[in-house]
Amino acid sequence: MKNKKLLLMLLVLALLFQFGSVYGDSYSSSDRDIKVWLKGNYIFSDAKPMIKKDRTYVPIRFIAEELGFDVNYLSSTRQVLMKRGDQTLAMQIGSVNAVFNGKEFQFEEPVFISSDRTYVPLRFISERFNENVDYDSQTKTAIIGDDFDVDGHYPFKYFRGNDEVYLSRSNINFLDNTIFNNGSLEYLFDETNLLYVVYSISESTLNDGVFDVDAYIHSMAAGNAKKYPPELKYKINNILNYGTPLSQYLAYGLAYGETEMVIDKKYTNDEVWAALNEANYQNPIILENVNIECYLTRYTDYSKLEVHYIYSDLDERIRVQQETFNKADQILAELSIDPDDVYVEDVYNINNYICNHTYYDDEAASFSTDLRSQPLDIRKSYMLLGPMFEGKAVCTGYAETFQFLLNYLNIACLYDRGKADEIHAWNLVQAGEDKEWYLVDVTWNDREDGDALRGVNPYLMIPKQLSDRSRESDKTSFVQSGYYGNLKMADDYDYDYMNYVGMSADSSGLGELYTEYYKKNYVPRFVRCNDNIDRDILKKEFQEYTDYIVSSGNGLYYTYTWDGDYYSSNLIRMKDVEYEGKAVSFTNLGFLELE
Repeated sequence: MKNKKLLLMLLVLALLFQFGSVYGDSYSSSDRDIKVWLKGNYIFSDAKPMIKKDRTYVPIRFIAEELGFDVNYLSSTRQVLMKRGDQTLAMQIGSVNAVFNGKEFQFEEPVFISSDRTYVPLRFISERFNENVDYDSQTKTAIIGDDFDVDGHYPFKYFRGNDEVYLSRSNINFLDNTIFNNGSLEYLFDETNLLYVVYSISESTLNDGVFDVDAYIHSMAAGNAKKYPPELKYKINNILNYGTPLSQYLAYGLAYGETEMVIDKKYTNDEVWAALNEANYQNPIILENVNIECYLTRYTDYSKLEVHYIYSDLDERIRVQQETFNKADQILAELSIDPDDVYVEDVYNINNYICNHTYYDDEAASFSTDLRSQPLDIRKSYMLLGPMFEGKAVCTGYAETFQFLLNYLNIACLYDRGKADEIHAWNLVQAGEDKEWYLVDVTWNDREDGDALRGVNPYLMIPKQLSDRSRESDKTSFVQSGYYGNLKMADDYDYDYMNYVGMSADSSGLGELYTEYYKKNYVPRFVRCNDNIDRDILKKEFQEYTDYIVSSGNGLYYTYTWDGDYYSSNLIRMKDVEYEGKAVSFTNLGFLELE
């Protein structure tokens, strides 16, 4: 959500995709760590070098074209044909046989295709293209050509498909992880995250025209980000969410407390406000409320966004952001959560932690329409600072804290808001191979002592058909034309907490579920009906099993309801329970012991 889920602190701003994320592959394997240096430039593409049987393989097209070859692939015969002047090469996919300048030769291993790219051994380039080839083990760099200096800084080219997408003006070095830009060195913190950034470049980002990559690196180096401690800057960059280049630009500016941001004139006022909402709602580390105070001024050639922050003093802002990450480390340590080994159980545990350490702040909720004029103590309940440091929150504070902790674990989690009886906030969490989104409402999961639903978590990783019964998003948390504008919501109960703890079933299996519990001498107070079957049919199916239990002489009698508060969550509640003629009660865990 575990996507865990960056570097080149500044380059990340302009190159990463969405969420996230929080939302893509992890480039930590030895294959993806391999770099290619070719005659003065680092070369990257959407196809990565890889190691196979102790040999380094590279995607041949972009390297060959950089060396002046025309490359064609004949899909009908699965042949790769290359030509440079009077030099020709023909290779057959899946074969060791090839022909170079009319002479046959053999590879040690067959040429192969991976992700629609043809791979050949690095050694082949030396043997057939007459280029010097070497490998630097310190930086894991395949070197093609002369004069490579391991201490040197070089620009990089990025290729997507058959086209060169980007040529940097910044020069990078993988030995000490530094970038040389506009006369100054900017330090990198982690080579793996640099590669993640490079491999995550998207054409839409680069061609959007929001900013020039290198210019933005320089502007951020000269802005507030330059004043941040390197470790804190790394953590902030790694956790930010955005679905468009403009929301990306604004997210970084807001996170670092930039008071003025210049925006390309092509964006309308509505587009700017939509991107601002996404940047603010999806990034609780900005330390703002739902109604961040901003002013937009439009000029002839550009627009300027002026921002007034709750934490306007930069030193104070840095201190609070650092303390927030420190508190997150403490919480995750208390829950014994390993950031590198996260499972869906950790989503449950974080929900339960927030519920167990937070109470709903009714006083703060009464000021929702006049929040800007309220003291900081009230405003904190609308932010992640409320649950994390004060133990109180309204729905936005619950949602921000849950999102922040999951994003810190690189679990894809978003903030959403809309109408649920009244204006409300909740979260969406991505899970499963299909990367679908499930709803979590920590506020509604948090129940006071004595509430029959305490500990039941009826709104923890529920699918669309269930969440739609209780709320409707106002679609202001995401830019509708951006990456998050059309999320694929889950339609299954695979990750539903009640399913996880064995307290849900389809209507046809509910009676059997209770029968199995009875055999173990306890029954749950609540179970979830996973389908929306007609109540009369449900009663008929369910009665077959309740008749069995009652007639077996066990003395347990109960009825059920599917009305009122429980309708929206498909909960069936056992009530009017007697055991051997005596009234009984349920535990906070929702189980009635029969012995």
